[in-house]
Amino acid sequence: MPITEGTNVAPVDNAGTKIAPLYDGVSAFFLIRRATAAILAAFRAESAQLVALPGEWPLNAAPAANTVASVTKAAGGAGVRHVLKSISAAVGAVAVPAATISTLQVRDGASGVGPVIWQTYIGVEAVAGKSNPRDIVGLNIVGSANTAMTVEFAAASGANTFQSISATGFDAA
Repeated sequence: MPITEGTNVAPVDNAGTKIAPLYDGVSAFFLIRRATAAILAAFRAESAQLVALPGEWPLNAAPAANTVASVTKAAGGAGVRHVLKSISAAVGAVAVPAATISTLQVRDGASGVGPVIWQTYIGVEAVAGKSNPRDIVGLNIVGSANTAMTVEFAAASGANTFQSISATGFDAA
């Protein structure tokens, strides 16, 4: 049957169950492009278009000047492992600081006590208002089961400096 103006055709799957249509036949828009909660709720898993993994979590910290930035994802429960996907971190100056290098690290555990499983360095120049951001994507750092995961700087960067961290990940069982 051809789709005509005003027709709402509901396709069926192999079991004969109706599947939510992707085209409403009236407004000339694909429903998936509108992505309202009601429309997305009507779709079955076969039609889902995810932009983030299920259960993806964000962590953020932007403390006051000369304070260590640290974010921790609490242990997820028996058999749950945290998987770190991305880190966005920065060290900058609010006034002229001493030039320094800060260590950014990922710990398999709580802040300051878990083993370091990944690290890098971010420098800050002796220039007021200068910020050195680092965006690290495509990571797949897997933590231990039922263990917290922490992304933090090893120490404060010194007077007149600030640190910030944002991290994303998901949980795997």
